[in-house]
Amino acid sequence: MIRLLIKNRWLWLLLALSLTLQSHAANDFKIFTLQHRFAEEVLPTIQAVIGNHGTASAIQNQLIVRTDSKTMAEVEQTIATLDTARENFTISVKRQNNVTGTSRNTTVKGRTRIGNVAIQTENDARSGRDGIQIGLEDNQTSSRQSSQQFIRVTDGAPAYISVGESIPYTSEWVMLTRRYAVRQVSTEFVDIGTGFTVRARSIGSQVELEITPTFSSLQQNGRIEFEQLSSTVRAQRGEWVNLGGMMQDKDEVSRAILASSSGQSSQNNQLFIRVE
Repeated sequence: MIRLLIKNRWLWLLLALSLTLQSHAANDFKIFTLQHRFAEEVLPTIQAVIGNHGTASAIQNQLIVRTDSKTMAEVEQTIATLDTARENFTISVKRQNNVTGTSRNTTVKGRTRIGNVAIQTENDARSGRDGIQIGLEDNQTSSRQSSQQFIRVTDGAPAYISVGESIPYTSEWVMLTRRYAVRQVSTEFVDIGTGFTVRARSIGSQVELEITPTFSSLQQNGRIEFEQLSSTVRAQRGEWVNLGGMMQDKDEVSRAILASSSGQSSQNNQLFIRVE
């Protein structure tokens, strides 16, 4: 009886091992060498295709896939679609800064008397009549500056358009020596990262632009960044897109990036982009 139980147990073990070997034998194993993409870049898509029917891993520009024959065919088709040469774009950026300012000049002239003291301006020293005249003059100035730059990016890669500025940031510390405490102060210019991230994708004769405004400000405790939801627009190749006019109507962050004011002057930044 005991021998019979032992034999049955061995039979079950051999059957399970045989099924396992058959399962592994049914799976195909293949290494794909990518020509235009990194393996880690397409790995999530391949893993989604395989699901629970196998495994996939990435090493440099190679994908290692183990799955059944049917799924392997789907993987091959997906890789053929993804592993294609990406187009290079030239993104031109044209910037126009419109600055307007107002100033007020006040002039006082005339002659008056306070008790026995006569007060008069130099221009009216010969005038014998009393009276004060106050003149107000408002002046408004405007100026425009324009510049154009370009950057080359790959299809789908992000390009950053900065509208920020560099501000002086002063830091100080105390260096302790054996006998003295020396106070040192240094000033450096810190870039405030404000602008737009543009990602261009080719769709036939058109280009799809995904635009994300980024706003950051320097606080006492460090740098704070704020990023809004992205907006998407399509344009023809070679067409100038009024990025400033489009984004100013989208959200408050874009309006804050493109327009600024200080004292009695205001500045409006117009941005145009073109993809070729």
